[in-house]
Amino acid sequence: MTKLNGKRGFVGGFVEEKGAYAVKFPPENYYVDLKPEFLQKITDKDKVVNILTRGTATCKQAKNDMRDLRAKSTDRASFEKLRGDLLQSLIGGLCSRYHVDLVWFFAMLEHFSGEDPEIASQREDFWKLIQYDTGPLGLEKSECVVAEGLESAPELNGKVGFMQQFDEQKGRYVVLFPPESTVNLKPDNVRKCTGREKLLSFQEQAIEILKSTQGKAGMDDLRNACARKEHFEAARGEGLASILGPVHSRCGLDIGWYAATVGEFLGEDEEIAAKAQEIDELISWGTLGPLAFEKGTTCVEVFGLESETGRQMNGQKGLVTKWLAEKERYEVQLGPDKAVTLKPANLRRLEDRERLLCLQRALVETMSTKEVAGPINKLRREATTSLQFGRAMAKFTATTMGPVFERFGVDGAWQAAMLGIFGEDEEIWAATKQLEELTSWGTLGPDKWEKGCYLEVYGLTSEAGQKLNGMAVFLKGYDDAKGRYDVSPADDLNQTKALKGDNLRPIPVREFSGIEEATHFQLALIEAYTAPQAKEMLDALKSTCPNMQYYLTALKPRLLEFQKPVLERFGFRPDFVGQQHMQRALGPYEADPEFLQRNIDTEQMLGLPARG
Repeated sequence: MTKLNGKRGFVGGFVEEKGAYAVKFPPENYYVDLKPEFLQKITDKDKVVNILTRGTATCKQAKNDMRDLRAKSTDRASFEKLRGDLLQSLIGGLCSRYHVDLVWFFAMLEHFSGEDPEIASQREDFWKLIQYDTGPLGLEKSECVVAEGLESAPELNGKVGFMQQFDEQKGRYVVLFPPESTVNLKPDNVRKCTGREKLLSFQEQAIEILKSTQGKAGMDDLRNACARKEHFEAARGEGLASILGPVHSRCGLDIGWYAATVGEFLGEDEEIAAKAQEIDELISWGTLGPLAFEKGTTCVEVFGLESETGRQMNGQKGLVTKWLAEKERYEVQLGPDKAVTLKPANLRRLEDRERLLCLQRALVETMSTKEVAGPINKLRREATTSLQFGRAMAKFTATTMGPVFERFGVDGAWQAAMLGIFGEDEEIWAATKQLEELTSWGTLGPDKWEKGCYLEVYGLTSEAGQKLNGMAVFLKGYDDAKGRYDVSPADDLNQTKALKGDNLRPIPVREFSGIEEATHFQLALIEAYTAPQAKEMLDALKSTCPNMQYYLTALKPRLLEFQKPVLERFGFRPDFVGQQHMQRALGPYEADPEFLQRNIDTEQMLGLPARG
């Protein structure tokens, strides 16, 4: 039995009649009965040392498998995933013998390495066998390197390349120098790149590809596929990933890495800044022709045409869509189905004020037609509240006003921003006022205030009247005989007061700058509605209100309490007026399917009636 001394086995059970343990010693497949005094329990440290020793030997034998694994991996993450599968096959069995797994082994290996220098040394040797880094310099695959000290190929000195693998038999690094030159270099002739060298290499490769025939064609295809600049910018990242694919395959770097890195150097490095500007120009939306018009965003006016047909186009405004180099003409979209080609000498760029004025007038013209005004009047008759009308109008105007916005190369966010700058211009104000009247729920009285709007009381001098000054009131109607407006306090619609128009003034309406701000507001509201206190309030209302009418009446003021912080944060009045303005401001963005669905889901959560 002395031949068993020092061997490690596994207990299968205890034989009571013999007072001995049944122990199996791999690789043998039978058990030996041994008394307790002849056995010593293996500690966790012993298990780790045994697995580590045998695992190191196993991994040395599998070095070709590890080399193939590195070659197959595209990056560290993919290598580590594949390595986990390989290690399971190489040393998973060793772990199973000790009734542990790989996770336990690596965790305990770290633990005992901190206590025992010998284990720490073995651990270091083991990790060298299975790490992603390769060779004596510990370089990663695709790591950026610089060649230096070469006497046989001095032209490579200072050039940036990318490590592909370490050839252990030759003791050389296989380095790729873009675009396709592969060279074997001794470790003494290779050093790791600095961050600056790595960035410059990416820039040079990107510029080379973007200037190539294939690269130019790729960018042109991307531009031609997008009608608007914002569409192009949204699609550019994915397009560049495809165009610059060869760079990524060589060195593992992509346009996302470049965008995140280049900013660190722009203010200090002229060479990097110059190349960054060149790349920006190569991947920009671009300008068209000798007048440097931007495709899809430059609005122009036609002038100076002398032919009979041409004179009819003088004064018309449209959007530049193409530069036809072979004809030396611009293509201009003057209407939904009217594209013309004109010389640069017959086009004048519209500045923002002119563009806004032309847009407002074109919208007025469109909304005044019988084909549009008729359906709007039908919507007015069918709507019972301003909110209902606003939602219906949002869908309707998306199809009627949308083409006009496209013709001028702008959207609602641009219009809102420009009205903030030029809104007090008399011509623009007049066109805007006319547009509001054409698209409102209906107007009342000589002031043509919108039915159902909120106004502020001011200028009353009597003792009772002074108490009303500053109050927000809801416009119900207009009495022609008395020349008075019928209004109700915003928080008590059962009261009605008759006031002159001289003592009422509009409360400024808050609008969102675009879909992004509207979405932030919408999500903030949803967060407020899903707070525990709000849920308790809703549950209590639903259980106590006898019918939907009572529920809706009770819900509005209670809901306002949870809306107030959000309203104030986004610049709305924290009252019923702000509540109405909020609803109207959100309406236009329901043309976006995701935005609309969130509103519908929220209404369902609040217990509101389903939309018809």
